[in-house]
Amino acid sequence: MIFAYFHLSEENITFARKVEKFVQCGKIHYYFMKKIISITGDLGSGKSTVSALLCEQLKYDYIYTGDIQRQIAAKYKMTTTELNKYSETHPEIDEEIDAMFKSLSHSENLIVDSRLAWFFIPDSFAVYLKTDLLIAAERITNDTKRKSENYTSKEEAAQNITKRKASENKRYKELYGADCSNLCNFHCVVDTSHLTPQEVAEAIIAAYRVRQHQKSFSPITYNGLVEQIRKKNSFLCVGLDSDIDKIPAHLLQTEDPVFEFNRAIIDATASVTIAYKPNIAFYECRGVEGWKSLERTINYLNINYPEIFTIADAKRGDIGNTSQMYAKAFFETMNFDAITVAPYMGEDSVRPFLEYAGKWVILLALTSNKGAQDFQFFEEGSTKLYEKVLQKSQQWACMNQMMYVIGATKAEMLTEVRKQVPDHFLLVPGVGAQGGSLAEVAKYGMNSHCGIIVNSSRGIIYADNTENFAVRAGEEAQKLQREMKSLLEKIL
Repeated sequence: MIFAYFHLSEENITFARKVEKFVQCGKIHYYFMKKIISITGDLGSGKSTVSALLCEQLKYDYIYTGDIQRQIAAKYKMTTTELNKYSETHPEIDEEIDAMFKSLSHSENLIVDSRLAWFFIPDSFAVYLKTDLLIAAERITNDTKRKSENYTSKEEAAQNITKRKASENKRYKELYGADCSNLCNFHCVVDTSHLTPQEVAEAIIAAYRVRQHQKSFSPITYNGLVEQIRKKNSFLCVGLDSDIDKIPAHLLQTEDPVFEFNRAIIDATASVTIAYKPNIAFYECRGVEGWKSLERTINYLNINYPEIFTIADAKRGDIGNTSQMYAKAFFETMNFDAITVAPYMGEDSVRPFLEYAGKWVILLALTSNKGAQDFQFFEEGSTKLYEKVLQKSQQWACMNQMMYVIGATKAEMLTEVRKQVPDHFLLVPGVGAQGGSLAEVAKYGMNSHCGIIVNSSRGIIYADNTENFAVRAGEEAQKLQREMKSLLEKIL
């Protein structure tokens, strides 16, 4: 089973870390998930309440086996704990419930609240709700609806919870080989100890939406980029070079100022933007807090704007085993679509990034900084070093997996670049605050498919530093998009 594992707790209700493992044999293997959410978890974790909220918000039907178990227990004049013990030697109790689950595998739009629904409906989105034992005991003790489970104290309730959980896990493992205690069997794990039922429901829905639109199984292709350009009449990339010292002061009062800044910028510009490019330096300089902001940003993009191309502007490149770890960090853990890579160490430093099907390498070729003159124009015979990079790297990957960084302040050089790479996409930074001309870039760099992604960072995200910053960012992005639309009309 290919699965994504989300551990959503109070520390990070949006996401913790996505660990999405997918099979790659030269192509992406697609995984189909039914519109069924199966919920299990610790006793007292709030499964019934959360299930009801999910049904209300998703408009799904509700199947609850707890009621069935209590009815059977009442029929035998037992408590549910006694019934579980009885079931260990009377398999017909489980068989009656199991048959119902197997029939549900042909249905959709369901919330199934049951210990083994995740096992019997393998294509469901499997959720596990965990909670602190004493908190669970207190909830159960105070729950007047649990008439068959009356306890005189929290301690008694805690003992019963522990006993019942052990009994159920033992029975399910012996009967089916199903291990409910292994949380890796679930797509989403939420610690409900200190969260409201609504917060838990929101966390589950967020993870469910990602699973439905998981970009690991729907990679952004060359043709997909061209289609986005046509659809939005734009080839704009917004650079999220988010400096905590430059963002509006009122955001500093929030829990995660940089993420709140990024989210507002994204929402204000997404309608005219085909790509976002966080510059990793602005995040890693802040240590753990910076990485959290980056992770929340990429997750927000993948949930809400899965069609938009995401670029980790990390400029990595090292010996093979180190590059493997860089690739894993940005393609698996973070789930970016692309990463900028420095080619100085050659093919074996770039190859690990190219081994990820559906992901892109954006190779540094000709940059716009003053120091570019130091090495990039060094000539061997009649070939400049940057030209050698363009020539050699085409042996490593085709235009469907590799792009090149070409600085906008060297727009006239794009004619020479296009002689080497006529069909590849070019990522062109430097338009706006760095002085690059959009018209010049389009004149020399466009091909018949557009073929360029133009980045603007400071000119958009720092257009205003008041509470009106997102509106102004949107206006600046729209201004560039209108110019881009005019340029695209000439070729598309």
